[in-house]
Amino acid sequence: GQIICVAFYDEQGIATMAFKLGCDLIMKVLYMPPLDEVAHINLVIKNKFDQVVTNLGSSRLRLMPPIKSTNGLLMFELKVALLLEAGNYSMQVRLVRQTAPNQSMLIHCTDWLGPLTISWDYDNEVAPFTGIVGLPASGTFKLIENGGAM
Repeated sequence: GQIICVAFYDEQGIATMAFKLGCDLIMKVLYMPPLDEVAHINLVIKNKFDQVVTNLGSSRLRLMPPIKSTNGLLMFELKVALLLEAGNYSMQVRLVRQTAPNQSMLIHCTDWLGPLTISWDYDNEVAPFTGIVGLPASGTFKLIENGGAM
């Protein structure tokens, strides 16, 4: 198996490596899978301190890739909400064979790509979160009258 081509797009379908915090990155990967076996595509993102901030892809999404019995290409598309603090990141795309939950064996990978630039005007706009990563969250207010119970 081999990765042939990787491209990154914004929500309007424009090829780019620069995004506003919270916007969606759309990755398209054209690849030749190994014959007669399941192979997943992962995206690994590292920060400027060389720390992996996320590793996600088809296996984490519990998707089952097609198994090819003849030579041919497949395309995988991944949409990621960039809920990471503003800054520069590097990315690597990996073609892997899952060997156990949360474990895989590398078949092929790209070089480290980037920089992926995430921007935000912290001085003039309220950020959707502060810190390194924005976790999915929800909240509500409820009025408790006359000593009501929680």
